[in-house]
Amino acid sequence: MNSRLISFLEILKRGRQIAFGLDRLKDLKAKDTALIIVLSTASERTKKEACNIAKRNDAPLLKLNSSALFENETTHRLSVITVLNKNANQKIFSLLKEGDTYE
Repeated sequence: MNSRLISFLEILKRGRQIAFGLDRLKDLKAKDTALIIVLSTASERTKKEACNIAKRNDAPLLKLNSSALFENETTHRLSVITVLNKNANQKIFSLLKEGDTYE
């Protein structure tokens, strides 16, 4: 996993610019959903629901291979991350090009 991407996501986390989990994603309004990241640890049902929400909210959807994000997060199994900051998308996409994080 790209360490610079992890660092950037940690900054967004501290700034409360990301939300964790599918239930939280379902509660967000379309205008608050800037980017949806689905990790490879997600079940097929979760991936399908996140994809449907992304289409409905007209938000980009990224699928990442890593489950090593936010290791000290209290969630049992992190599978969906929602970025709330629209300006962070460009930075995330540029960081993705630097490492092999595509699925």
